[in-house]
Amino acid sequence: MSVRYRTQKINLKDSKANGKYYGSAVSLGHVSTEKLAEEIAHSSTVTKADILAVLAELSHVMKEHLQNSMSVDLDGIGSFRVGFKSTPADDAKSFTANNIKRYHVN
Repeated sequence: MSVRYRTQKINLKDSKANGKYYGSAVSLGHVSTEKLAEEIAHSSTVTKADILAVLAELSHVMKEHLQNSMSVDLDGIGSFRVGFKSTPADDAKSFTANNIKRYHVN
């Protein structure tokens, strides 16, 4: 197994990287929580319903910690933290929460 990618040309005239190429990860589809629970149930003694209950609670507690500006480390899976896109301000004092446009999880 390997991560798939595509190459894209940078077309930003003011950039030093203009005309060069960079890689971008490509998703080949989505896997639902339901499907993951099914697969885990087939390789363990835990029922699919129990796995779904644990994953639902994991989602709830992860969201709570992420919203409190904490990182969440899941051993063997990865580390998660909140990031966001924002608009610039003229100086640090004029930057407010209104400058934040979109949150995402890294």
